Amino acid sequence: MRFQPEIADEYFDTNISADHAALIMKFCERPPKGMPLQALDDCRSALLFAAIGPTANTDAVRAVIARLERTFESDDPPPSEDTELSEFHASKTLNGRIAVKGDLDAVAGEVLLSDLSGLSKPRPAQDGTKDTRTPGQRRGRRVHRTAAPLPQLGDRR
Repeated sequence: MRFQPEIADEYFDTNISADHAALIMKFCERPPKGMPLQALDDCRSALLFAAIGPTANTDAVRAVIARLERTFESDDPPPSEDTELSEFHASKTLNGRIAVKGDLDAVAGEVLLSDLSGLSKPRPAQDGTKDTRTPGQRRGRRVHRTAAPLPQLGDRR
Protein backbone atom coordinates (compact mmCIF):
# COMPACT_ATOMS: atom_id res chain seq x y z
CA MET A 1 0.00 0.00 0.00
CA ARG A 2 3.04 2.19 0.20
CA PHE A 3 2.76 2.98 -3.53
CA GLN A 4 -0.99 3.63 -3.42
CA PRO A 5 -1.54 6.07 -0.52
CA GLU A 6 -5.13 6.82 -1.56
CA ILE A 7 -6.07 3.18 -1.09
CA ALA A 8 -4.11 2.93 2.14
CA ASP A 9 -5.87 6.00 3.55
CA GLU A 10 -9.32 4.56 2.82
CA TYR A 11 -8.33 1.21 4.29
CA PHE A 12 -6.77 2.59 7.48
CA ASP A 13 -9.73 4.95 7.92
CA THR A 14 -11.85 1.74 7.78
CA ASN A 15 -13.82 3.01 4.79
CA ILE A 16 -12.97 -0.08 2.69
CA SER A 17 -12.37 -3.70 3.60
CA ALA A 18 -9.07 -5.52 3.23
CA ASP A 19 -10.54 -7.59 0.36
CA HIS A 20 -11.62 -4.47 -1.51
CA ALA A 21 -8.27 -2.80 -0.90
CA ALA A 22 -6.49 -5.89 -2.28
CA LEU A 23 -8.65 -5.95 -5.43
CA ILE A 24 -8.07 -2.26 -6.08
CA MET A 25 -4.33 -2.56 -5.39
CA LYS A 26 -4.02 -5.45 -7.79
CA PHE A 27 -5.83 -3.52 -10.53
CA CYS A 28 -3.62 -0.46 -9.98
CA GLU A 29 -0.41 -2.51 -9.92
CA ARG A 30 -1.38 -4.39 -13.09
CA PRO A 31 -3.72 -2.18 -15.09
CA PRO A 32 -5.03 -3.38 -18.45
CA LYS A 33 -2.31 -3.14 -21.09
CA GLY A 34 -4.40 -0.81 -23.23
CA MET A 35 -4.97 1.68 -20.39
CA PRO A 36 -2.98 4.92 -20.57
CA LEU A 37 -1.12 5.80 -17.37
CA GLN A 38 -3.02 9.10 -17.15
CA ALA A 39 -6.27 7.16 -16.59
CA LEU A 40 -5.04 5.44 -13.42
CA ASP A 41 -6.18 8.19 -11.03
CA ASP A 42 -9.72 8.22 -12.43
CA CYS A 43 -9.90 4.42 -12.42
CA ARG A 44 -8.68 4.28 -8.82
CA SER A 45 -11.33 6.84 -7.84
CA ALA A 46 -14.06 4.81 -9.55
CA LEU A 47 -12.93 1.66 -7.76
CA LEU A 48 -12.76 3.40 -4.39
CA PHE A 49 -16.24 4.83 -4.94
CA ALA A 50 -17.55 1.29 -5.58
CA ALA A 51 -15.80 -0.02 -2.45
CA ILE A 52 -17.02 2.66 -0.01
CA GLY A 53 -20.37 2.80 1.73
CA PRO A 54 -22.91 0.48 3.28
CA THR A 55 -23.91 -1.06 -0.06
CA ALA A 56 -20.33 -1.79 -1.13
CA ASN A 57 -19.59 -5.44 -1.82
CA THR A 58 -16.95 -7.47 -3.59
CA ASP A 59 -19.19 -8.15 -6.58
CA ALA A 60 -19.63 -4.41 -7.16
CA VAL A 61 -15.86 -3.80 -7.03
CA ARG A 62 -15.24 -6.73 -9.39
CA ALA A 63 -17.93 -5.41 -11.76
CA VAL A 64 -16.18 -2.02 -11.95
CA ILE A 65 -12.85 -3.78 -12.58
CA ALA A 66 -14.43 -5.85 -15.37
CA ARG A 67 -15.97 -2.71 -16.90
CA LEU A 68 -12.62 -0.90 -16.80
CA GLU A 69 -10.85 -3.89 -18.33
CA ARG A 70 -13.41 -3.99 -21.16
CA THR A 71 -13.02 -0.25 -21.68
CA PHE A 72 -9.27 -0.56 -22.11
CA GLU A 73 -9.29 -3.85 -24.03
CA SER A 74 -6.34 -4.67 -26.18
CA ASP A 75 -5.43 -7.60 -28.38
CA ASP A 76 -4.12 -9.41 -25.32
CA PRO A 77 -6.04 -12.40 -23.96
CA PRO A 78 -8.60 -11.71 -21.23
CA PRO A 79 -7.24 -11.98 -17.67
CA SER A 80 -8.92 -15.36 -17.16
CA GLU A 81 -6.81 -16.78 -20.02
CA ASP A 82 -3.58 -14.83 -19.51
CA THR A 83 -1.12 -17.28 -17.97
CA GLU A 84 1.42 -14.46 -17.53
CA LEU A 85 -0.73 -13.14 -14.68
CA SER A 86 -0.65 -16.42 -12.74
CA GLU A 87 0.98 -16.26 -9.33
CA PHE A 88 1.39 -18.75 -6.52
CA HIS A 89 3.05 -17.90 -3.23
CA ALA A 90 3.94 -20.24 -0.40
CA SER A 91 5.76 -18.97 2.66
CA LYS A 92 6.66 -20.29 6.06
CA THR A 93 4.89 -18.61 8.97
CA LEU A 94 6.38 -17.85 12.37
CA ASN A 95 4.79 -20.95 13.88
CA GLY A 96 6.27 -23.24 11.21
CA ARG A 97 3.15 -23.67 9.11
CA ILE A 98 2.99 -22.75 5.43
CA ALA A 99 0.71 -19.98 4.14
CA VAL A 100 -0.34 -20.12 0.49
CA LYS A 101 -1.86 -17.48 -1.74
CA GLY A 102 -2.35 -17.46 -5.46
CA ASP A 103 -4.05 -16.11 -8.54
CA LEU A 104 -4.31 -18.64 -11.36
CA ASP A 105 -5.66 -18.49 -14.89
CA ALA A 106 -9.03 -20.16 -15.44
CA VAL A 107 -7.64 -23.48 -16.71
CA ALA A 108 -5.08 -23.96 -13.93
CA GLY A 109 -7.65 -22.83 -11.37
CA GLU A 110 -10.21 -25.36 -12.60
CA VAL A 111 -7.62 -28.14 -12.49
CA LEU A 112 -6.76 -27.22 -8.91
CA LEU A 113 -10.40 -26.94 -7.85
CA SER A 114 -11.39 -30.23 -9.42
CA ASP A 115 -8.43 -31.99 -7.81
CA LEU A 116 -9.26 -30.57 -4.41
CA SER A 117 -13.03 -30.99 -4.57
CA GLY A 118 -13.10 -34.52 -5.93
CA LEU A 119 -11.42 -36.09 -2.95
CA SER A 120 -12.28 -33.58 -0.24
CA LYS A 121 -16.00 -34.25 0.03
CA PRO A 122 -17.41 -34.95 3.50
CA ARG A 123 -16.74 -38.51 4.55
CA PRO A 124 -18.72 -39.95 7.44
CA ALA A 125 -16.79 -41.92 10.02
CA GLN A 126 -16.98 -45.71 10.02
CA ASP A 127 -19.58 -45.58 12.76
CA GLY A 128 -21.76 -43.34 10.55
CA THR A 129 -21.22 -40.06 12.38
CA LYS A 130 -21.18 -36.93 10.26
CA ASP A 131 -17.87 -35.45 9.04
CA THR A 132 -17.51 -32.32 11.20
CA ARG A 133 -14.53 -30.83 9.34
CA THR A 134 -15.04 -27.60 7.44
CA PRO A 135 -14.57 -27.60 3.65
CA GLY A 136 -11.29 -25.72 4.19
CA GLN A 137 -10.07 -28.41 6.58
CA ARG A 138 -10.99 -31.15 4.13
CA ARG A 139 -9.17 -29.34 1.29
CA GLY A 140 -6.13 -28.89 3.55
CA ARG A 141 -6.12 -32.62 4.23
CA ARG A 142 -6.37 -33.28 0.46
CA VAL A 143 -3.36 -31.06 -0.19
CA HIS A 144 -1.47 -32.91 2.54
CA ARG A 145 -2.28 -36.30 0.99
CA THR A 146 -1.28 -35.03 -2.46
CA ALA A 147 1.96 -33.36 -1.35
CA ALA A 148 3.18 -36.04 1.07
CA PRO A 149 4.61 -38.39 -1.62
CA LEU A 150 6.28 -35.57 -3.60
CA PRO A 151 9.67 -35.67 -1.79
CA GLN A 152 9.97 -39.35 -2.73
CA LEU A 153 9.79 -38.43 -6.42
CA GLY A 154 13.06 -36.48 -6.22
CA ASP A 155 13.96 -33.43 -8.30
CA ARG A 156 11.90 -33.67 -11.50
CA ARG A 157 12.21 -30.21 -13.03
